[in-house]
Amino acid sequence: EYVEKSWNYVNEKSIPQMRELIINYDPDIMWFDTHAWLPKDMTRVIVEEAKTLKPDMIINSRGTPGIQDYFSTNDRPEYFQRTDRQYWEAIPTTNDSYGYHAYDKSHKPVSFFVDLLVRAAGRGGNLLMNVGPMGNGEIDPVDVKILARIGDWLIPNGESIYGAERTPLAVQAWGDTTVKGNKLYLQVMNWPTSGQLVVGGLKSDVKSAYFLTQDDGAGLDHERLNDLDVVLSVPEEAPDALSTVIVLELDGAIVADLAILLSPSVTSNTLHVFEGELHGKGIKWGGGNVRTNFIQTWSDAQSYISWPIRANEDSRYKLVAHYTGMRDNIGNVFTIEIAGQSFDATVEKQGKYRAVTAGEVDIPAGGHTLVVMAKALKPGSNLVNLTDVSLIPLK
Repeated sequence: EYVEKSWNYVNEKSIPQMRELIINYDPDIMWFDTHAWLPKDMTRVIVEEAKTLKPDMIINSRGTPGIQDYFSTNDRPEYFQRTDRQYWEAIPTTNDSYGYHAYDKSHKPVSFFVDLLVRAAGRGGNLLMNVGPMGNGEIDPVDVKILARIGDWLIPNGESIYGAERTPLAVQAWGDTTVKGNKLYLQVMNWPTSGQLVVGGLKSDVKSAYFLTQDDGAGLDHERLNDLDVVLSVPEEAPDALSTVIVLELDGAIVADLAILLSPSVTSNTLHVFEGELHGKGIKWGGGNVRTNFIQTWSDAQSYISWPIRANEDSRYKLVAHYTGMRDNIGNVFTIEIAGQSFDATVEKQGKYRAVTAGEVDIPAGGHTLVVMAKALKPGSNLVNLTDVSLIPLK
């Protein structure tokens, strides 16, 4: 009975409505969703019919397995895994609702969405921004304000986002990078306090450096700090509070070193788990949305995560781990190892984005590997739902 009703839904409602949309409106993209609510043989019939009606129409990955033109990530993303997928798209909302919800006041700041734009563009992806109209068809004024402020940033800075390609550079202490041709766009979200901005891991020679929004053509002083890094002279204060974009015109293709360069002149050096490398079979990332922005599975005591890092000078940092505490991992102990030093931390409480200070570490100049591993893992539990390890400079 349920199978018959489902086929009736497919043949008498879903496909006729889809035909109406395609025939009457000739869309370039058909965006499917909730495919898991129907058996695969039914979703396949729907998507194949769409392709038959308009073969060149672009279709996302939420229709049926194996028939898609690009990949849709999890909803409500907070951070992105690096991927070699050629085409992918993330789907954020201004709050936590995809339709209008009068009581959902969890709207995120504009800086959150500018950060997402930068991260998506720098990893070869697209951002599909979602807001739900109110019952009268208008957009909530709160959403309008957020969208307008994103637009205010994009109008002068869009060159660094639209058509950008994956960056080969590691994440930077001050932000991230996007690429277009021989131009490297520095998206500076954490402005350095030293008057110098170091681009870590850039082996390519720089021909010129300047602010993207600067009209007078004046460049920024730059020089090679060493074989792996380039340093720019910058003002003490950020020209743009959201993200200041600096353009580097390079002499040829980008050549990069993948180690993450620590900076003693930013508020915090954040090593997100999606920027690290997982080792072992019992450890897996979450999807990166508001509920899975961490290592979601860590059931094997032999599994661990590591980050390659570098320091250009001897420095001292406070080690802080951020995690989401679950009931099953309270009492588990994990160890952070770096530069021959070891620090233990215990999962103490439930709750989102808990912070635990592991200690203070001295990191000498040179290359290192920061590792997080199990010290005490209760049977049948996950070690810790780790989001990042932050190294906070100590002056």
